[in-house]
Amino acid sequence: MGFSLRRWLLATLSRRELDVRQEEWKHLRFSYSQFGEDLVAMSLLPEPGGFYVDVGAYHPVTLSNTFHFYRRGWRGIVIDGNPDCLHTFARRRPRDVRVHAALSDREREAVFEVHPAGTTSQLQDTGGAVLQPSPAGGRQIRLRTRTLRAVLDEHLPGGTRVDFLSIDCEHEDLAVLKSNDWTRYRARVVSVEDWETEPERSEICRLLRGLGYALVATVGIGRIFRDERSGSPGQG
Repeated sequence: MGFSLRRWLLATLSRRELDVRQEEWKHLRFSYSQFGEDLVAMSLLPEPGGFYVDVGAYHPVTLSNTFHFYRRGWRGIVIDGNPDCLHTFARRRPRDVRVHAALSDREREAVFEVHPAGTTSQLQDTGGAVLQPSPAGGRQIRLRTRTLRAVLDEHLPGGTRVDFLSIDCEHEDLAVLKSNDWTRYRARVVSVEDWETEPERSEICRLLRGLGYALVATVGIGRIFRDERSGSPGQG
């Protein structure tokens, strides 16, 4: 890579800000995720190369569960209902396949509401009703929902295994999980947002356990599952 004065200065200033010595710096691990989901997933998937699917990708770096993997040479499919997000991905993560879509358990006409902050943009069911005004600075995109199975049918390269599946879809997460073909597209590790505080009462936990996944960690409202049927991640 060669010496970079800019990188050296940034590292030096960062170490001073964090009050760590140079020999301690190499042991630090920084998370780009909201709750550190990427660090848990990386401990389960240490390989230098792999493939991810990021549903509700939002941003290539900020609050991203997959940016750490991209930096390590991975690539994948990023999916979001906000086309502006995907323009940013095109600039920052050109190896990724970008798909403009809002996913659900079935195809239907719907509205994707883009909120100004971006992090809470979500799918809205209209039921034929007149749309309510968006929050100030927001906008609404009419679209037809798709299933995860259909998107992977179209965009997953032939013979490619999904190593890491990340889903963050603002209360549509269970529907997205149900929309997958788990026989054909079985991810080794799954990270999903789950608002149910008790795993025993969680429909998401019940579904994934029934599919042969074990709950490995709960971090904030994120849950990380490991595929128990295909062997532990890292074994191939």
